[in-house]
Amino acid sequence: MWSSHNLWCKHLEYIQNFSLGSKSYQNEQNIQLKGHSQAFKIIHVTNLRSQKDHLTALKAIKQLVGDGIVLSYHLIGGYDKNSEYYKNLINFIQKHHLEKYVFIYGSQTNIAGLLEQADMALLSSVSEGLPVSLIEYAQAKLLLVVTDVGQCKDVVGDFGLVVNPSNNEELVKAITYNYKHPEDASKNAEKLY
Repeated sequence: MWSSHNLWCKHLEYIQNFSLGSKSYQNEQNIQLKGHSQAFKIIHVTNLRSQKDHLTALKAIKQLVGDGIVLSYHLIGGYDKNSEYYKNLINFIQKHHLEKYVFIYGSQTNIAGLLEQADMALLSSVSEGLPVSLIEYAQAKLLLVVTDVGQCKDVVGDFGLVVNPSNNEELVKAITYNYKHPEDASKNAEKLY
């Protein structure tokens, strides 16, 4: 491996970052998304760290659940159980009794299989470049809500809902639109694909 021969460090880890087109992962056994079987399943594929702003998304989920929308929110990505960020997310989930609606899975290899089970994909980041997960969402023909950071708006164009970062009210409106207008949102997802 290039890194073991060229980097001067004692410990190296390899984190795979493939899009849905990667054939090696398409036939893997997959875990099932948790929660109510009839829930509107929102998936969020990104490591749990502050730039990804899961807390704003959780605030939106809390409001949507309070509004009576039957949903589940699935966080896919690596995390450090000892980080303040992770602890803050867990505290928010517990404080607002969201354990039946919010599920954290950690790093997964068969993203395609997880995306197939979802109804909508979310990115609530405060900073991005061009996220691989956005490309995976488009390949999976998922309804989309993303924040206007990095190249997200350029990729999504008019075929997904783009909201301002750190704005849970806009997230609520966008998710509600996708929930209440699945036909329109599906047409956009197909066009983005």
